[in-house]
Amino acid sequence: MSVTKKQSVSTQVIILLVSVVTLAFGLIGAVGYHFYHRELWQELQNELSVNADQASTSIGLAVWNLDHEQIRKIMESTMRNQVIYGVVVQYGNISIALARDSAWGIRKARSNEFAAGDLLVTKHEINFSGESIGNLTLYATPQFLNQKLKRSLQLLMGSIFFLDLLLVVSLYLLIWKQMLRPLKLIGAYAAAVSAGQHGKQEKSAPALAGEFGELSDSIQKMVVLLESQLGELKESNERFWNMVRRFPLPLVIYAPTSGQIVFLNQKFSEVFGYILSDIPHANDWFNLAYPDENYRQQVIDVWTRELETALLTNDLVRALSYKITCKNRETKVVDVGGVPSGEYMLVVFNDITERMQAEDEVRRYQDHLEDLVQQRTTELEAARDLAEAASRAKSVFLANMSHELRTPMNAILGFSQILMMTLENQAHKGYVQEIHTAGDHLLELINELLDMASIEAGKLAVSIEPVDVCAVLDASIHMVNSLILVNEIQLINQCEAGMYVQADNNRLRQVLVNLLSNAAKYNRIGGSISIETQLVEEGRIRILVKDTGLGIAPDDVQRLFNPFERVGAQFGAIEGTGIGLALSKKLMTLMHGAIGVESQPGQGSTFSIELSLAGNGNKTYEVTAEEIGNKFEEIGKLKILYVEDNPANLRLMEAIFKDQIGSTLVSATTGEQGLELAKKTLPDLILLDIQLPGMDGYAVLAALRAASETHDIPVIALSADAMPNHVERGRKAGFFAYLTKPLDITALQQSIKAALG
Repeated sequence: MSVTKKQSVSTQVIILLVSVVTLAFGLIGAVGYHFYHRELWQELQNELSVNADQASTSIGLAVWNLDHEQIRKIMESTMRNQVIYGVVVQYGNISIALARDSAWGIRKARSNEFAAGDLLVTKHEINFSGESIGNLTLYATPQFLNQKLKRSLQLLMGSIFFLDLLLVVSLYLLIWKQMLRPLKLIGAYAAAVSAGQHGKQEKSAPALAGEFGELSDSIQKMVVLLESQLGELKESNERFWNMVRRFPLPLVIYAPTSGQIVFLNQKFSEVFGYILSDIPHANDWFNLAYPDENYRQQVIDVWTRELETALLTNDLVRALSYKITCKNRETKVVDVGGVPSGEYMLVVFNDITERMQAEDEVRRYQDHLEDLVQQRTTELEAARDLAEAASRAKSVFLANMSHELRTPMNAILGFSQILMMTLENQAHKGYVQEIHTAGDHLLELINELLDMASIEAGKLAVSIEPVDVCAVLDASIHMVNSLILVNEIQLINQCEAGMYVQADNNRLRQVLVNLLSNAAKYNRIGGSISIETQLVEEGRIRILVKDTGLGIAPDDVQRLFNPFERVGAQFGAIEGTGIGLALSKKLMTLMHGAIGVESQPGQGSTFSIELSLAGNGNKTYEVTAEEIGNKFEEIGKLKILYVEDNPANLRLMEAIFKDQIGSTLVSATTGEQGLELAKKTLPDLILLDIQLPGMDGYAVLAALRAASETHDIPVIALSADAMPNHVERGRKAGFFAYLTKPLDITALQQSIKAALG
């Protein structure tokens, strides 16, 4: 194979620069020569015209006198100029002509021999005394002009050649010194490095200046860096091969295209017993490792397919399990996978024989474990059924307790409200007020017990909505106002208006009432209660209730929120069940809030609750007793059907509607009877109990809605079933309102007014 020698870069640079300079000089010379040629021709023409003008003036007298001798002398005198080739004078019929001979002398000539095309001709009239007497014609030769131009052209070409030669020599010397010599030195340095003589060459190499010096330094630094990296690469390569040789799993390196096995590590020989001389080729491995011909072919097909997939996707060869026969004829189960790398493949073997044996052992116990699991599952299902039954029984018990306790309380609180509105004797009205207060307290205790049980059973739900903090505080203060007045306590309410929190309005009021009543009960006579609201970080508000009571000991603070812990009982006979604070803590948790306390013995206590801030919601307002009476009068006389099996509750409704309003009240004690009366009397409003003998309230409501004559009559539920799920069910069933017992007369009045529009 022939190798074409590459042209030197210096030659290419010199040829390029000389060509460019020669072309530039040639163009400049051509332009200059053109202007020089035109200038010389113009000078020759001007000179010829001047000579002709002088000669025609000089010869005029001689021609006028017909002095031929004088005419000839003047003509010869004119031809002293070497440029003049011939002169012709014509006057009358006479023509005199002189021309150059071969020796460039003067001879007579004929006027017709000057027809040569390369002569310059100038013709002037001969005048004498203002009269034209003949013609003078001069002929000039461009011979001398062409010779001069030729010498100028030769001088120009010689100058260009000399400049080119000077440029070639200068460029070669410059390039040799500034480029070729440094490049040859750098090339010699590179050759020395390639030959392993880096250190020697570095000492003998002369210093270079400029960019080549920087290039030489950079190359030397690069060589040093490459040598360092080469050393590191050698060390890394040695570490790699040491790691491969000592790798804890069997490894094999082979070429997939040729099947040649080039390496196997020590672990491979330890596990399978084969060495490289036993299996120099992949076919040798397949024959020894898989002696069964059919199984061997299956392994080869699977391995080939996985290998082709890995090479196409540039991915790993998927590890699959194979049964390999060792050199000692022992059979092992091995996971085999590979890593392609260029022309070679690294094959990794993982002996899983012991693991497979363990899995077989596990499988032997699996059936037995499944039986045990099935048995345990059956037992757990039975236990779950018992737990669910217990939960249902607890829910039924809570519902029944709520119903049975609220039913008599409805009569107590209802009639006490009626008596307070009708009695004029202040002493008797005070007695009834005490009954009503005791009933409220009893209802509060019942509610706390039932709420605590509902929370423990996971049955109590809250309705989170924006709540006006100051409004709910005012309502809470109103509910404990009698207790505050009895103990002569000064109340300082510093609530900032316009603050709303995310909470359940009723449950928040329940918590605040509990805190305020405790602050009043455990306070000194004539003490004070201070209420403050504070904004805290992360969009939350803190409500503080401070009292000037006896305080709480540090040990008692730890158990303050435990159920049935009456920490302040040692201060005297104070009413309470000991679950108020425990219930308040659980309610605050349901409302995503928190409750806390700080106290020092003898200095009072500060209870605080925290809730998330909310946007301004709808404010709630408390209705006074006077407003209740007035609003009942606004309802007017009605025809009302009341379905209730409890006589006390029936008498309460009669006292309200018959005695106070003068309405017509029709009553029934069973659902069937109530349905019949509704169709017969078509009342303005139906008040319906839920727990009825025979048809319950839900069945009566469905029948009323199904009948066309009673479909549009509003129905309000009055029930002692006050659990949250009961209230929710009543609302979904279609009651206009679901009111719980003990009955809140204000709520009843508002519901009736809304139902009747």
